[in-house]
Amino acid sequence: MNSDNSLTQIEHLAATISKSVAKLREVLAKEGVPPPSFAENASFVIPQEGLDFQDAIIDATAELHDLMLDPLILIREHGGHNNSACLQFIGRFGIANIVPSEGRVSFSEIARQTGLPEDIMLDALQTWPNSSEPHETGFSLANSNDGSIYQLLASDSVKAARFSNAMKAFSTSSLFSISHLTDNYDWASLGVVEVIDIGGAQGHVALELAKRFEQLKVTVQDIDEVVRYAEPGLSPSMEGKVHFMAHDLFAPQTLQADIFIFRWVLHNWSDKHCILILRAQIPALKPNAKIIIQEACIPEPGTSALWREKYARADDLSMAAIFNSRERTVDEWRKLLSVADSRFMMKRSSASFHPGGFRRHGAKPLRQHASTNRLTQWCVLYSYKYLLDTANCMVLWRRETKLVGSITIYTHLFTFANTTPTIVNMPPVYADHPFSLVTTPTSQLRDGEKPNEFVTAATHMALAHNLMIRALNAMYLQAPHVQSQQEKPFLQFAELWYRVVEHHHRTEEEIFFPMLEEMTGEKDVMQENSKQHDAFQAGLGTFISYVRQCISQEKGYSGEELVHILDGFAPVLCQHFLDEIPTLLALEKYGDKVKGFFAKFVAEVEKTQQELGVLAGAVFVLATHDVEFEGGIHDDFPPIPSVITWGLRNVAWWAHNDWWSFAPCDRAGKMRPLKTSTA
Repeated sequence: MNSDNSLTQIEHLAATISKSVAKLREVLAKEGVPPPSFAENASFVIPQEGLDFQDAIIDATAELHDLMLDPLILIREHGGHNNSACLQFIGRFGIANIVPSEGRVSFSEIARQTGLPEDIMLDALQTWPNSSEPHETGFSLANSNDGSIYQLLASDSVKAARFSNAMKAFSTSSLFSISHLTDNYDWASLGVVEVIDIGGAQGHVALELAKRFEQLKVTVQDIDEVVRYAEPGLSPSMEGKVHFMAHDLFAPQTLQADIFIFRWVLHNWSDKHCILILRAQIPALKPNAKIIIQEACIPEPGTSALWREKYARADDLSMAAIFNSRERTVDEWRKLLSVADSRFMMKRSSASFHPGGFRRHGAKPLRQHASTNRLTQWCVLYSYKYLLDTANCMVLWRRETKLVGSITIYTHLFTFANTTPTIVNMPPVYADHPFSLVTTPTSQLRDGEKPNEFVTAATHMALAHNLMIRALNAMYLQAPHVQSQQEKPFLQFAELWYRVVEHHHRTEEEIFFPMLEEMTGEKDVMQENSKQHDAFQAGLGTFISYVRQCISQEKGYSGEELVHILDGFAPVLCQHFLDEIPTLLALEKYGDKVKGFFAKFVAEVEKTQQELGVLAGAVFVLATHDVEFEGGIHDDFPPIPSVITWGLRNVAWWAHNDWWSFAPCDRAGKMRPLKTSTA
């Protein structure tokens, strides 16, 4: 069917729908029947006279729907199982009973009530909760197989051929065209370079690159069973330009090259295994080497058309069921790379478009558009943080274009000119990220302006919050790199952090908030802050339960699991730390009613300090307070006499020196490099 006929068919179907809806509306009005609705109390009645119109609407909308889809997606639509699987999941875990009759419920609340992970929120989940292993999947259960899909395909030639044919079918669609890789990176400008395609199978990407860019020399790495038959089949024109090498992608990389490619590889693996794969490449990354990762990226909820999001999340479900892996959002890619090596940082985003007639390279920078709700996040550039490098973030806008490309994540490695490829001399990592510190009100005063009681109180609260945020950052960044002999002191530092946070918020709930309610005469003056406590309390409980089980050796320690737990509540916790400061500043409107409130609160809190252990609690403050923060203007914090501070730094510190080795600050109160695998 040519394009004119297709357009005529679209218009015909649209007219049929419009006409039939109008006729059905007349019938419903005549019979006094309300129109169909998704409202909870809505009834569904189509009078006899309106059934023909109902049929016409359903048939025309179904045909129009199919006509608007890529053929490959249409096949998946009619052969997919994810709708029924989702309904089974909802029924099995009672999710429908959690959603209120009117209103909404968050993913985190569903996860809390079901006990399931929020990000992979059936049989496999119940059998292997929180698993990261490729053989612990629904696919393995369905096939009565103790191994992973890879092991099954290696032992069953019929299933292997079927799987291979399915992958070939995907590759015929423009959605998965190699052009998204070849056309959206400036290969021509690279000159003569060595490229390694890791997990490159039979070398179709390598062959296309070598054919289009003659200066490239490409090595394909894959398992021996895959590559042993590939090189003998090379055409004479490719000999010397494309090579094949048997290599385990989890093994340390043995070849140095200018560019390493992962194309549709990492989405087959859980976060745990992706981190191992990425770290395995680091020893071979010479100065200015690049890692290019081409993957799909699922949109954040509500940022894409529902049908697009549906298919993206269907793919996510399929990856979980078959590989115990996942598709990822841009933010999840960012976190994954950060955990693999904390010097990864997001550099820029750009888009890959359908090659058939849609705008390809003409996307405009984000700053030229007023809204970011329709942001296309399909191509992300990461780089190792270099002292002279500025993180220049550029995001491209989708606008009217039909986006069907695939994610590409580019990672750049920068080293100093005189360092060796082992990257041991890369810039150190500090606990100033990923969670932002709170800016103090005192730092915002004009020169010469003196802080009043409320500014001072809010500033001291901000500084107290920053103690906990720095320690949180230190845990988050160091957790994946803790060696077995370091696990116990690291976990004890983590447990103390929990006790500090728990004590801080309990004294607020039991002392501070009631005190302010009494002084102001308003029962809800701190209501929103109290609600925020409830929002992260369950996550804190999960955190301390895991930490204590690891300390007692009931569980084996996993840095990736600890980071995953922190991801579940830390953003909410840090938002609370931020939001509480303007609330305190706003108390000034109550005037003399709240005079001296903060001094009274501090006095009451001091009575409870023994709960933390006087020495451990006091040293924690010194080990997490940066004396140079905001130019070193907070010399009155912490409010501890100098002679006691000296004793804490030079005597008490050594009682738990192994704990404080994971703290963000040294004994002098200055930020120090964290213990990471590369710092």
